[in-house]
Amino acid sequence: MDAYIKCREVAHRLFEELERARAEIVVPGIILEEVWRNIAAPRGKASFMAALLSPRVLVLTERVPERLARKYSRHGLGNGDHMIAAFAELANADLLITEDRDFHVIKGRGAEVPFKVLNAAEALELLRELSAG
Repeated sequence: MDAYIKCREVAHRLFEELERARAEIVVPGIILEEVWRNIAAPRGKASFMAALLSPRVLVLTERVPERLARKYSRHGLGNGDHMIAAFAELANADLLITEDRDFHVIKGRGAEVPFKVLNAAEALELLRELSAG
């Protein structure tokens, strides 16, 4: 339970920092649906909806090209993770922020993967470094 609460707190701080940095936050529609299904508490759903209403959040429902999905399958991602990575590339994302350790297989692939994969704490640290520099 402590790990979940800690992760949630980091996620809230990360969202605040992304807002402060005026970063565009792109969310795939499929992730939106999954998160919504997994939030049980009404207060959690209200907080999630408030975050989505931010002018910096863009929800994309664009279909991912099959060639991109296959690319990330070849890199070892499965169970829908290949679609998330493909979406990140399609959206021209600089960062894919996830707590899913399965994405480690694409970390450090250089030009093959045009975005960095970070967990919430790493992304928060990066944002702090950028704002301090």
